[in-house]
Amino acid sequence: MSITQMSTPTLTERPIILVVDDEESVRRSFDLIFRDDYEVVTVPDGETAVAKVRDLMPNLMFLDIRMPGMNGLEVLAQVREIDQDVEVVVVTAVTDKATAIEAMKLGAFNYVVKPFDVDAIQQLASRALLKHRINLENRRFLESLTHENERLKIQRMRLVQKLQAARRDLMLPATLAKLDKFDCLILDDLGYVRKDQAETAVLFELIAERYERKSLIITCNQPFSEWNQIFPDPAVTVAAIDRLVHHSTILEINTESYRRRTAAENSAAANKARAKLPA
Repeated sequence: MSITQMSTPTLTERPIILVVDDEESVRRSFDLIFRDDYEVVTVPDGETAVAKVRDLMPNLMFLDIRMPGMNGLEVLAQVREIDQDVEVVVVTAVTDKATAIEAMKLGAFNYVVKPFDVDAIQQLASRALLKHRINLENRRFLESLTHENERLKIQRMRLVQKLQAARRDLMLPATLAKLDKFDCLILDDLGYVRKDQAETAVLFELIAERYERKSLIITCNQPFSEWNQIFPDPAVTVAAIDRLVHHSTILEINTESYRRRTAAENSAAANKARAKLPA
């Protein structure tokens, strides 16, 4: 499946409702019901609907199942390849449970049968648009989280590089002392430094320097039992854990790791790309 990149509408714009039905009377009915509160666009066929989804990025689509040319399920399948966010309510004049189930599998929000009650269809639209809004807000939150994650990663790498250079130039104690101007340091995602002796050495000295005098926040995907993957020297591993266990507050969050999931997805994508390269 290929997803077309499209700009995201702002959350303050009037929601766009796209109505797809080959009956003009039905299209007029939807327009009358929603035009006071939403931007309503009506089209008579599936081909035009797919083009409108590309152009307008509607928030909600009411989609007739039985139409000449492309039927509703075919339209829904194409729409999902273009826009994963638009909520779709399929509409038909015939009660068809098999079609309803197939529509839900393709990602439809709900399924209604003509003739429909105006109040019920308005409530259904409100629920679908609320879900659309929440999904957009969640996606934007994840995008900001990804951006902040990258920013912290760069800052962490710069700090480690600075400490490594100071250690090489026999200036590490003075460089660590300069960090005293910060009441709190954050070592984000400590586990990234696996198996690199130079990096783990300066990070251990940073922990040893601050653990009794200044605040230090450490995030890590590995429990202490796996810290031998971070510090290759067993003695350093034990010493680092000892300092933290006796001088810190430990919060263990037993939930899915966003970073771990993202790293796994990136790794899978990289492996897939390598597999496509000519031998």
